[in-house]
Amino acid sequence: MTNNTPPPLPPSHDDVYDRQIRLWGEDSQTRMLNSSLLFVTLTPTSAELIKNLCLAGIPCSLFDDRVVSEEMVGGHLFLQPCDVGAKVADCSIPRIQELNPHGKVLKASSIDVTGYSIVISSMSILSELENLTAQTKGKNISFVTIDTFCGIFSTACISLASPFSYRKETGKDTLSDSIEVDFPPMTDVLSFKDFASLKDRFGPVNSTFVKWVMMKVVGGVGLTADKVKGFLVSRNLPEDYLGGAGDVASGMNETSDASLPHIAAVFAGLVGQEIIKAVSGKGEPARNMLVFDGLTGEAKSFKVGCV
Repeated sequence: MTNNTPPPLPPSHDDVYDRQIRLWGEDSQTRMLNSSLLFVTLTPTSAELIKNLCLAGIPCSLFDDRVVSEEMVGGHLFLQPCDVGAKVADCSIPRIQELNPHGKVLKASSIDVTGYSIVISSMSILSELENLTAQTKGKNISFVTIDTFCGIFSTACISLASPFSYRKETGKDTLSDSIEVDFPPMTDVLSFKDFASLKDRFGPVNSTFVKWVMMKVVGGVGLTADKVKGFLVSRNLPEDYLGGAGDVASGMNETSDASLPHIAAVFAGLVGQEIIKAVSGKGEPARNMLVFDGLTGEAKSFKVGCV
């Protein structure tokens, strides 16, 4: 007996992203599907972020030509022991794609930002940040860096393409008129000198932010007590602002590249919301630093170098 029942239709765009459309609206979801993100280096934290954005339907590309080591596998969402010796991107992309067969995850062959909406780097050294800033500046491409260091501290520096336009939510299903704001280049944040002036309603300048800038500018490995003191003085802070300089140097040297999975997951959720706001133009974006302290569970946003 012949079965004449037609096969079920594949799920439509509206079926797959129905909950998101009801939350953000059709226009925002369309903007997300039409955007394109470039991830540079897939760390445990950026792996959590690309997972969130892939599930939301945002097309992503990944550049990471590092070879997987045993040390990388622990705590990484998309790497397994059998991957040791292979390239990070080659191992990760198929597993990311499995999360959302309707999404798009591609391998980038080089760090060329042309054609992307947002570039997202993780645990990049200063020269890499300078290169990416130069590539994105003035080209209507946003640049975000997301890092977790010393296991429990996380930071994101957000430099959206300026002038950035958004509409603030003013009530249920109502938005304000378009608002324009400027974001300083990331290199301006890293070269900002007067940390003592960064006081706000939270109090003195955030210590997680201070450590992050020190890690980028001075380096997270090879720190000495004198280097810590010299950096703090150069940023208009007391030598003991972070505590004993020797202890700070020792702690950073031993754990600067460490991240705990639950800290990475929580912070990636926060940054994911900022990426969605940047792509959709809906909701007030964080300007321009976002930090998370895993010891206290506190997340803070504050301005550095913003007008």
